[in-house]
Amino acid sequence: MRYYDVVIIGAGPAGLACAEKLAKTDKKVLLLEQNKIIGPKVCAGGLLIRGSDYPDLPDKLLEYKYKRAIFHTPFNKTIIKLNKDFICTIDRKILGQWQLTKFKKTNVTIKTKSRVTEIRKNHVIINNSEKIKFDYLVGADGSTSIVRKYLGLKTNDLGISIQYIIPTKKYKNLEIFYDSKLFYLWYAWIFPHRNYVSIGCACDPRFLSSKKLRKNFDI
Repeated sequence: MRYYDVVIIGAGPAGLACAEKLAKTDKKVLLLEQNKIIGPKVCAGGLLIRGSDYPDLPDKLLEYKYKRAIFHTPFNKTIIKLNKDFICTIDRKILGQWQLTKFKKTNVTIKTKSRVTEIRKNHVIINNSEKIKFDYLVGADGSTSIVRKYLGLKTNDLGISIQYIIPTKKYKNLEIFYDSKLFYLWYAWIFPHRNYVSIGCACDPRFLSSKKLRKNFDI
């Protein structure tokens, strides 16, 4: 059975950021990701520029920057415009792959296609077969976290998202749509990227089912 000081489950932005911090220590770290490629996710792909969680993110990776955004409600349309850029778009795959570049020649080992199927007191089981022993375990594995289930922790903060990726370079407006009848307390979005537009919506499943959300989104 192989051993690591720290095992991190989930190589999304949070798991990668945790691994980056631990790469500066003497801990032996294993970062596990169930998907083949790190980065892609159903996500509008927007980042607030002020107070960004990625202060060293290269400007060339940002796709579009915006001084203005259009907000829609059933009653009116409002354009919020500032004197400087306050939001930008970035492709989630590109963000994840950029974060990966920080682990060259470090104490962090990254394994993809590695789904944690069971957690025990001092080890995890990957893909129903491989055992990895650990001293510390970090759960960065999202809303269906196996770590949270193992610890018996409950959550009410779940969300459902639907997204269409439309290949186009023509649409440039960043838009948000609020309508409580369609999305309850959440919203729909149009976020332009370099080679496509992300058009999606989200809701709280306590108030809208995925079937109802899909129906509302297609209206």
